[in-house]
Amino acid sequence: MSRIDGTFLKWWHTKLGLARQSGRSWYCARLLEEIREVRQANTVTERPREISDVFFALSGAHHDGIPIGEVIPLIARRNLVVYAYMIGKYTMRWSFHRTIAWMCKGDWKEMLEVVNPDKDSKLKVVAELHGIDPEEFKLVAHRLLQMWPLLP
Repeated sequence: MSRIDGTFLKWWHTKLGLARQSGRSWYCARLLEEIREVRQANTVTERPREISDVFFALSGAHHDGIPIGEVIPLIARRNLVVYAYMIGKYTMRWSFHRTIAWMCKGDWKEMLEVVNPDKDSKLKVVAELHGIDPEEFKLVAHRLLQMWPLLP
């Protein structure tokens, strides 16, 4: 992370505590998927949102010790906005999943997830991974989404 003031990002990624994935190929595939989504973005609001996912993939890989590309520096003003959006988005998702786990009487401290809660298939996988009833998890998530501000 030599091209970025990595102190805060390192702390932030550590706080999220996401599982380290196996192998460089997983990180490369994720990055390519995110880059494809940036290219498919059609609106002014979609593009920064998708770029933040690219930054997340890059900074997460670097945090996990698998540099897969240049981490974009924070110095440029436009990058600060994207990083701020990324940190807000993934921190809200992380908190959201922990809150659902707590409401479902699951082990909320072990709930270290940032997947998109708008997708029922992803909610099911997360619930099963953490030993929570998928239907209850989905129901609580849908109720909570009505009042919890999440960035797309």
